Amino acid sequence: MPQVSRRSPTTLRFPRSGQPIWDHYLYSIKVDHNFSSAHRLSGSVNYARTPRLILDAGGLWSTAGPEPGGPLAKVRYRGDTGEAARISEDWTITPRLLNHAQIFYNRRGNPQIGAEVSVDGAMALGIKNLTSQGYPVVNWNGGPIYNLTEGPGFIYDSFRADVMFGFNDTLSFSKGRHFIKLGFDTGRNHQNTSPGTSPSFTFNALETAIPNQTYSGTQTGYIFASYLLGIVHSAGQTDAVNLGGRRNYYAVFIQDDFKVTSRLTLNLGLRWDYQQPVYEVANRYSSWNPSTVDPATGLKGAYDFAGSCSICTGRNLLRPEGLQGLRPAHRLRLEAHR
Repeated sequence: MPQVSRRSPTTLRFPRSGQPIWDHYLYSIKVDHNFSSAHRLSGSVNYARTPRLILDAGGLWSTAGPEPGGPLAKVRYRGDTGEAARISEDWTITPRLLNHAQIFYNRRGNPQIGAEVSVDGAMALGIKNLTSQGYPVVNWNGGPIYNLTEGPGFIYDSFRADVMFGFNDTLSFSKGRHFIKLGFDTGRNHQNTSPGTSPSFTFNALETAIPNQTYSGTQTGYIFASYLLGIVHSAGQTDAVNLGGRRNYYAVFIQDDFKVTSRLTLNLGLRWDYQQPVYEVANRYSSWNPSTVDPATGLKGAYDFAGSCSICTGRNLLRPEGLQGLRPAHRLRLEAHR
């Protein structure tokens, strides 16, 4: 955190980047119940919360005011959360045959919020026809002579959630010198993102330089003077577009622990995985394809758009499914036991 100057309570400081506040809270509940000698049910629920304050070592810092760094500093809060739930059953079908089934759910929430997100910074600065959650970012290009690397303003208001849920089942049995496991695993992954808008203004020495000279902006003019006069070189604003990525996962496997001798065991396994390419839940993905014909020019080289519109691919995946999505895995391990 920046240190307070005894000479001036508003002296600007650039602190080290870091996380001076990072707390961890974890809550867990687990329940086991035996319905009979053949059926055993287990369940657990976990919840984690890790709020933290992140200093990004930028912007214009001030030690005055209740907020760390003042209104023009680069400070953000993260209130990460995590939830997990499991329900499983162990069924002893026979003394040599056991079935284990499980349903699971995982979720991680990742909000990132700027310290001044509740302030309409554009209105506070007198910028008309613009609203912002925090103070707009000011970019100062380099030179001449003196470089201003850190401009005021910081806007951060985003959220991301990663979700996975699914089901798996494993059947285990022994026969002679073999202990065999076989089963399947299936799951679905979600990634939902919600970014915030981010207006920014860039200033340049050209606006206060001697015009129409080869040395304008490099030897004459000054960025901060252009900033004080409010002469913007360029401006931009990113629009928030929510995205929801989806992906399915499937796998089947078989494993044999073959006890060849009392000193040698072969662990033999075969697994087949298929992880579907990511698609967007509302078909908001696009991808450049050098083989796609541009309908406007008739030339190759255009964007592929997911979905079923007149110029879309007709599917929610941007590349066809096939063998390229398969990832078979073969494992062989030898273990010698003394």
